[in-house]
Amino acid sequence: MENFLNYLLFFCKMEVRNKKALLIAGDESYMKIGIFSFHCYLLGQAGFSPDSVVILPGEIGSSYTLRRIRIFFEKIKDEDSLTDAIVVYCGHGDFEAIHPAKSPLHYEKVAKLINHTGRFVFISDACYSGSAIPAFRSVGILPSRGLVITSARANEESYGSKLLEALIVSYSGRGVFKRKKIAQIERDYKPRIIVEDGVKK
Repeated sequence: MENFLNYLLFFCKMEVRNKKALLIAGDESYMKIGIFSFHCYLLGQAGFSPDSVVILPGEIGSSYTLRRIRIFFEKIKDEDSLTDAIVVYCGHGDFEAIHPAKSPLHYEKVAKLINHTGRFVFISDACYSGSAIPAFRSVGILPSRGLVITSARANEESYGSKLLEALIVSYSGRGVFKRKKIAQIERDYKPRIIVEDGVKK
């Protein structure tokens, strides 16, 4: 698999390949804010055109979300199967699924829909999101075809859109984001993010 620095090019204007994004927001306000911020980053700094980004609200539920993911990748296959695709989810999750509108959508079902021939990046900013990695591996698309970035291990909770914040900060400065330490501390009753310097494999 290409190393992570090559995948970083996917997020910036150095690539001329077609690229599309599907952003899925959970049903709480901070989740929608996280997706909105990432949407602004993609359009403002990562070279995505407005018509190449699709946003799905969490209220639509898991069944409709699954259908929209299927339509998203079918359209890519019809237009240009080599298109690079990014799917971002910010919301609730459990040990094997994301929970748009608090209804489960299993990671394996999502992975099976990523059937174009281009590269992909899947970002899950949810509790227990590390469980996406074995699910994507079981389908056979990881690590050969893409990358999965999660905000938590399979057995731990997340901090609520802090991963997306860290990615935006890192990619905006063209920095390398491999495994940053994201921690939450209390200061004046407001959470903030601490990111370790350096790169870890």
